[in-house]
Amino acid sequence: MSRTRPATVSMNDVAREAGVSKSTVSRALNNSPMISEAVRRKVAATCERLGYRINPSIQDLVQKGRNGRTRSLAFVQVGHEFANPAYAPIIDGLAEAAGEADYLLGLARLTGTETQVYDLPRILRDRRVDGFLVSGYLTAKLTRLFDDLGLPYVVLGSYGEAVVRNCLCVHGDMDAVMAELVEALKRDGRRRIAYFSEEKDLFSSRRALTAFEMAVRETGLEYRPELVFTGDGPYCGAVRFLAAPFREERLAFDGIVVYDYRNALEVSHLIAARDGLGSARPKVMLATVRPYTYYHLPIPAIYADGKGDEVARVGARQLIDCINRGEPCRPGKIMVRVPVCDPQPPGQERDATSPRTAAEAT
Repeated sequence: MSRTRPATVSMNDVAREAGVSKSTVSRALNNSPMISEAVRRKVAATCERLGYRINPSIQDLVQKGRNGRTRSLAFVQVGHEFANPAYAPIIDGLAEAAGEADYLLGLARLTGTETQVYDLPRILRDRRVDGFLVSGYLTAKLTRLFDDLGLPYVVLGSYGEAVVRNCLCVHGDMDAVMAELVEALKRDGRRRIAYFSEEKDLFSSRRALTAFEMAVRETGLEYRPELVFTGDGPYCGAVRFLAAPFREERLAFDGIVVYDYRNALEVSHLIAARDGLGSARPKVMLATVRPYTYYHLPIPAIYADGKGDEVARVGARQLIDCINRGEPCRPGKIMVRVPVCDPQPPGQERDATSPRTAAEAT
């Protein structure tokens, strides 16, 4: 006769079936280092066989009751969509770092117009996380609001001192990336280098342009302000502002740096329309930062691998360390270096030994 399964399987049922104590089941399900891998697998198999499922509400209460923590983090995006390809590696890096520390990761969006704590999403307002990481269109008013919230947080990206004066900021090495992109263009024989960005008023946009100008001058090339093209706001695209220069019979530039990969994809279409897809040596060589190493434009191009995932991992580990110490994150900036690749034909796999860091290139 088969045994009738209870309508609701309890932790006591799992413990009895697995031949262990209830506390052992709890520790195994919470990945306690006190439990061996063999016991953990045995408990997991018993849970699966009996159909036991953890009640998340009770689990949250238990976790918070033990040490006042939720073991949850949030990634907060301000004024951007999570679908933006620039942020996909960041989410990957955060998910990896959170998983390593046995934390849950939630997502939240802000418009940037929030002025008080009660304007914030409930995941922040109600302190349903132990801390959060934030990126996007940040302002000094918004970071002051985060300070009022009282949760530890880390800012990801490049921001002015007024915005990140009182918080920890983790960012990539924009100067090194820009220098290597320009140097790679010069090695490819390009001498008249243009630049495009959708925006000109954001700190990160101004910072990138400054890094570009410095890189051009330091490589011994002529910096030409008339070859700097800017859009009129976020997500305005590149085609409207670069179509006319690309229609000129004689191009004013033979190389172009486009930091945002989404814009670079548009520019690659302009180059392909002028040269054709089969051109092995385009009249304009494009240099950009790509979110993942397996991203390839339809034309030969120079890539910097953005390593947004590594910036995110460093930021998340710093945040978790502060949470574990029960302290706010100490204000300051941490810079993460990124590698740069030489020009590659579309679709060609890069040799694993070819990437060079900025430090190795000097």
